[in-house]
Amino acid sequence: MTENGRLRHADGGPRTGRSPSEEASVARRNAVRFAATALIDGQRPDGSPAGRFDQAWRAVTPWSRLTGDAQTAIVWPRLFQPTAELVYRQAAQRPIACLKTILDLRAHGPGVRGRIKGSHPIWGTYASDDYPSCAAKSFADALMLDGIIGGEASPAQ
Repeated sequence: MTENGRLRHADGGPRTGRSPSEEASVARRNAVRFAATALIDGQRPDGSPAGRFDQAWRAVTPWSRLTGDAQTAIVWPRLFQPTAELVYRQAAQRPIACLKTILDLRAHGPGVRGRIKGSHPIWGTYASDDYPSCAAKSFADALMLDGIIGGEASPAQ
C-alpha cells in the first residue's frame, strides 16, 4: 500500500486487478486500435489506404499497397467483433469493394485470372510490376471474414 491507501503492483504501478499478461494484452489491443483508426482516417474516397504513411500517420504516397489493403480489411472486422463499433465494419467493406474493381478476372493465361497487383497503380514501389500471391490470399481471407461478419461489401464510392 501507499501513503494514500491505494494498492500498487510490486513494480510501483497502480493495481488494475489484471495480471501482467492481461495488462500486456490490453496494451497490444490498444496499439492495434490506434493504428487501425489512423488507417481509417487515411482511407481515400475509393476505400484504399495510402501505400505508406509517415510517423504522424499522414499519407506519403500516391499509390496503394493492395496486399495491405486486403490485410487491413481482415484487421478491422476482427476489431468490430468484440467491440461492435460499426466504424470498423464499414472501414473493412470499403477496401474490399475497391479490390473487387481491381481484381483481374479477364486474363486468359494460365494462373493469371484472379490475380491482384502488389500496388495500384502497378508502378507503386511495393511489389512493383508484380502480382504477389499474398495479395490474392489476403483478399480471399478478407472476403470470407466479411461473409462471416455479415454480408456483401458495399460498392466503392
